Amino acid sequence: MTKDMKNVPFLDDYQNPVAVQDLGACAGLVSSGYPLLHIDRSQGSKAFFLFENADEIHEAIQLYWRDQLQVSALANFNALKNVKTRLYSDTGYEA
Repeated sequence: MTKDMKNVPFLDDYQNPVAVQDLGACAGLVSSGYPLLHIDRSQGSKAFFLFENADEIHEAIQLYWRDQLQVSALANFNALKNVKTRLYSDTGYEA
């Protein structure tokens, strides 16, 4: 997480959010039920997708990279569309 995150006060409620940079992994996590807390665009052209830190999310990320994460194709497609909408909007934290 970057210094600019102090401008996002609700993130203070979450200890060490998990940052994911891959859009596909982000969509997989969202479609698996993990809420996307914020999109950090403070690093120029890179975006970091922030999730609440939990043991289960680390396992889900590993499953994604091993091509073993089981999600509904429709849910994953909808999650991808929603994340892209948030990514290209003015703010990274609308619900």
